[in-house]
Amino acid sequence: MKSPSKPTKSPHMGKSHHLSPCSIVSRVSQDSNLSEPSALRRELQIIEDRYIDDRKLVKICLQRFGPGNYSLEYKLNNYYLHVPEVLHEDVISQCEIIFKP
Repeated sequence: MKSPSKPTKSPHMGKSHHLSPCSIVSRVSQDSNLSEPSALRRELQIIEDRYIDDRKLVKICLQRFGPGNYSLEYKLNNYYLHVPEVLHEDVISQCEIIFKP
């Protein structure tokens, strides 16, 4: 019987970044299998949580990629977004929470 393998740590996890409120923290190519169709390949985009309205982020992802073509996970004050192509900073800024005085 095989012993369970230990989880591996990503070199991009756990690093501290000083960025603007809705900055892209990092982008990592997720799938490197060259035989896989490009439509199925995903990029990992990590977005810092500060001032992000998750409803707006989900709405943008649904509009751009369609249902089932992206995944979004929240942990450790970051959104982990697996998408066919990364969202640019101007698109992410549309997800900011607007504070009114």
